Amino acid sequence: GRSEGNDPAIAMLTIVSLTATGFSGASLARAPRATVSMAAKDMVGVSAPLGFFDPLGFAKEESKVAYYREAELKHGRVAMWAVLGWMTTSSGFHPLADKLGIAVGATPFADAVSMPGATWFQIGAFISVVEGFSLILAKDPKYKPGDLLGAAEYMDVDDKGWQRYQTAEINNGRLAMVAVTVFVIEEFFAKTSIVALNPLLFKPIYEYVDFQKFMDGAFAISSFRTN
Repeated sequence: GRSEGNDPAIAMLTIVSLTATGFSGASLARAPRATVSMAAKDMVGVSAPLGFFDPLGFAKEESKVAYYREAELKHGRVAMWAVLGWMTTSSGFHPLADKLGIAVGATPFADAVSMPGATWFQIGAFISVVEGFSLILAKDPKYKPGDLLGAAEYMDVDDKGWQRYQTAEINNGRLAMVAVTVFVIEEFFAKTSIVALNPLLFKPIYEYVDFQKFMDGAFAISSFRTN
């Protein structure tokens, strides 16, 4: 729900901190400077159609490769939750706020801007705890960037299924970071929710009159009608 703007707040924090780069890196082990680029090209997350994409040369900073991958994963994960929360609350689904009698704004962006300082403090405190936890874990030589639960210890790094899983998470996170950025820009300038701005993307297909006519004509189905 949109209680006290929690979902929008996550989205806003994502935008503020969207500094992760889209290059690919995967291991904490430091390679010699001359071989860093080659190692980065073989890391999980290198995907078609761009392949290895590092136009600014971040992968050459051998001491920062693991840091950049960690940042990319964290930002991507937060962005995916932000997109989900942004879309659902923009659609009018905020049962907790309704139950508590909390007034909601016209858009998640408006809610985030109007949130009290105490709410931002709670969000910042939670993020600090997670960050502190990850810094402690990073001291372990076996730690893999973003692997807060230690799942990598039980997986075969050469397993194709595991590699596909990691690549899917990275790519979905990258897409979510772009999407939530677009959401903020659209709502900032239009002062209207993304659902109202893009009805074709968020309106269920069965609510369209043309679809209802097609179903009635082809299958004599009337249960799709909403009026």
